[in-house]
Amino acid sequence: MKINAASASSDSDRWKNVNETTLVDAGIKDVTAENLSAFQYDLETIATLYPRTIAQIQAIVDETIQKTMVNTIYSYLDPLCGGSPPLP
Repeated sequence: MKINAASASSDSDRWKNVNETTLVDAGIKDVTAENLSAFQYDLETIATLYPRTIAQIQAIVDETIQKTMVNTIYSYLDPLCGGSPPLP
């Protein structure tokens, strides 16, 4: 299974060949084509020891979703990032 090989490997770019179907088939939830690259980046860079369990991978996916939501909200509220200015 690709996800087991990626999780056990210490090679760089180990997650680049793992797609949304691979993650969903392994039981990882909330992965879409739109957010896959963010998950792949975080799976590469977060310092969780290898091999990773499915629960550890799901936790990284959940953290990535939370981080993305916070950044989106911040960008929306920050006028310098194109968001609305605060109401008087």
